[in-house]
Amino acid sequence: APGEDERGSPLGGAMEACDGTLCGFRWLRLVEPPRAAAGIESNGLACGDRPLPGCRFASLRNEAYVPVAAPDGSKPLLQYPPNDAGWNAAVHRNPLFETIAMLQAAVDIERPLLSEIERLRAALAAATRQQLDRAAAASEREQQATG
Repeated sequence: APGEDERGSPLGGAMEACDGTLCGFRWLRLVEPPRAAAGIESNGLACGDRPLPGCRFASLRNEAYVPVAAPDGSKPLLQYPPNDAGWNAAVHRNPLFETIAMLQAAVDIERPLLSEIERLRAALAAATRQQLDRAAAASEREQQATG
């Protein structure tokens, strides 16, 4: 997509140097819209991932290995967490907790604004149609009167 480096990473890989809630929030808000605008379709949420508020493409998964019972009953084995164990099978602290809260707040603020914008667009479209209909009717009356 436009503005991305060869890895498909916006900001030229700046996310690797990014640390902190606000940076993560800004990054997610930056990378989602161009993908949607480019017509890219999401394959949906991967089984076991945690959705991120307002995001179609980004999700969260803690891929830390988890102990799983050994078939022979010996010492538990460490393995990649199965999907049905959920996004945080290792039960680690969520490092994106604050970022997720900010994303949710943005969604909560934007939702009513977007609804109002859609209502105003519909009202403008209806008023425009009425005005065009009136102009067409006036033009037709004028043609009938002169012709």
